[in-house]
Amino acid sequence: IENRFVSPMDKIQEINQIRRSFANNTMSDHLMLLNIYQEWKSHRNLREKLKFCQENFLNSNHMKMIDKIRNQLKYLIQNYFASLTSNENASQYFSLVYRSFKDDANKNQHNSELICAIMCAGLYPNIARIRLSPSKASKRPCLLETKYEKRISIHPRSVNSKLRVNDRLQTNFVIR
Repeated sequence: IENRFVSPMDKIQEINQIRRSFANNTMSDHLMLLNIYQEWKSHRNLREKLKFCQENFLNSNHMKMIDKIRNQLKYLIQNYFASLTSNENASQYFSLVYRSFKDDANKNQHNSELICAIMCAGLYPNIARIRLSPSKASKRPCLLETKYEKRISIHPRSVNSKLRVNDRLQTNFVIR
């Protein structure tokens, strides 16, 4: 899925502020997108959803696409994964997962620390250490480093693109 944000050149600073506010001090583009989706989904009718997208410079077609993908995942869990196994425990597990999707009653859906841990486990090879430059004049004040790559730039649209040495970091690691 491409960028969810519409980026008029004269509104870049405002868009970056919106991104940071949805990231909610988590330093996570992934959680920012999850928070955006949940807020968008909380609006009941199409008019409210369109207004939300306009106010936050979001592409409404991309939000609909994300919702469609989520619904496809729900369908797969319900109809494919649960019936794929003959193991009764696994079948019960997938049914339970589906019910939590169905009712949006997942008791951990707002546990950002657990969600981060799951993302880290699933995206393990993409974990990188944050390296902040002490120089204020540096063109790239924040770089990432992995086991194999020593100088990786952060995407300019990331909520972490403006990190500086004096910022209080929750962690020295990100998923790139």
